[in-house]
Amino acid sequence: MRVVIFIIICTALLGACAAPGRDVQVDLPLVIPDALYPELSSKVSREPAQSRVISFSKTLTLDNKGNFGMLAYTHQQQLFSFRQDGLLQVQTTASFQGPGGISKSVDQTLSLCGLVPVLGEAAGLSNSAMATAASAGGAFLPLNFSLSLQSATRRRLSRLEVDSSNLCQPTPGMEFSIQMESEIQSKANGQVYSSNKQFTLTEQAKCKVGSDLLPASDLNSSMRGQYLAVSCAYTAEPSNDRKVEYAFLLASGMYVGMGEVAKWQTDKARYESVKYQSE
Repeated sequence: MRVVIFIIICTALLGACAAPGRDVQVDLPLVIPDALYPELSSKVSREPAQSRVISFSKTLTLDNKGNFGMLAYTHQQQLFSFRQDGLLQVQTTASFQGPGGISKSVDQTLSLCGLVPVLGEAAGLSNSAMATAASAGGAFLPLNFSLSLQSATRRRLSRLEVDSSNLCQPTPGMEFSIQMESEIQSKANGQVYSSNKQFTLTEQAKCKVGSDLLPASDLNSSMRGQYLAVSCAYTAEPSNDRKVEYAFLLASGMYVGMGEVAKWQTDKARYESVKYQSE
């Protein structure tokens, strides 16, 4: 994860480049550990949704420090469905366009109301041809090169602790914290890098819910009902500290991402279209 677009591609694919961990030969099983079911079951919302979102179209604006002020964009299509056990299933297809390169990816995630990832699998392909600069003896030398990278990741939650039973039904002004441990497998195969590694990611999030109910139409004119602004500060080991802004859509009973600020990159989401389940 070093220069220009390469940084963004690797970040978007959960750190496929220069991933930490141990070398592995087999895929991480995407099965929820039995010990997690009581905690998950106690946190899912039992309230029926007033108006269930089934799809979004959105654009992420990516401001990465390695791109020297040039913005990049990821366009996403997301499909949503709640399972009988109350967990939220999301399928995301994304296309990335930035300075000198493009990428495409498909991601399937099972989560606790859109906030806590339980299981996930993603695959992506990126191609880039770019000019950048490398430091040499105090001078910057122009470099021209191309990169092609195939990446895949798997994620499985192994431990979860939440200090509130209302995680999936937040109320104005509420504060809560989340501690979670996940197993991550990252594969990469490209011209300059290849690996297949697995590591344990330990994260803690401290979240605060805004005090006001806001009209969801502020996010997109077609959104229904109201939302609560939720801000979460994450600390992680290996290091991936960041601050994430969410909107909790009350009518649909789920969190959706609004933006993220991390060490190398700032993201901001714009929702362009939304579809609801037929009534």
